[in-house]
Amino acid sequence: MLIDEPTEPVYVDVPALGLSEREQDLVYRLHVVVASHAETGDPRDLDEGFVLARELLSGLMRSDVEEPAGIDELRRLVDDLPTLAGLLDRAADTAGDAVHRSCAEMFGSLDVTALAPRWSPAERDTARMVFAYACGPVTAKSPEWLARSLRRISAPQIAAQLCAELAKRESVWKAALGDGYASLRHRCAPRTVIRSRGLADLLRADSDCRAAVTARLERWVISGGELKDLPRELEAAVVHVRTPARLA
Repeated sequence: MLIDEPTEPVYVDVPALGLSEREQDLVYRLHVVVASHAETGDPRDLDEGFVLARELLSGLMRSDVEEPAGIDELRRLVDDLPTLAGLLDRAADTAGDAVHRSCAEMFGSLDVTALAPRWSPAERDTARMVFAYACGPVTAKSPEWLARSLRRISAPQIAAQLCAELAKRESVWKAALGDGYASLRHRCAPRTVIRSRGLADLLRADSDCRAAVTARLERWVISGGELKDLPRELEAAVVHVRTPARLA
């Protein structure tokens, strides 16, 4: 890998792309910060790397083309510039680790015993291109778009895993709902002649409820996954399914 060979300046391998001396200098400087981040993990290296990548791409890509063409051109440049690809690798791995840590903390708060999921290779590749879009003059988006797009990658897997845990263990419902648990269980959990059963029983028995909870959880993760918002999202999903249409 290039980052393991710092004595070989990256720009000597790319004049065939028609890079100017200034652009080759940007490639080399980008190589230096990518190598530094690989060694130290300093987030400032990634910040500097994206500044350099934006400057590099602004000279290599036209800003007046339509977005689909701009995306195709951006993908070609990522393939043709190993140092740019290296920056995206570092950014995706750093983001993936951060998402995993955040998810693990959230699982712990909710009494979830399962391991927090990690990005699959396909999800990691999606994250790489999300970061690439944030650099391109045609595809550049706001920081809010970037954060939301990265959360969107993990949302289906996290939501599905959380729903599975809610269907298995009543303690997860108690941790998620807090003071609202007893009320929601009384209103919506299936009942026998003797008592109300649990909300976990409800999810196991009702596929429509599982689908509604999973969809709400996915939107919750994408919007930021704040634990204070989780009781409202879960209650809305369950009540919507369990309330007869004439009363909804």
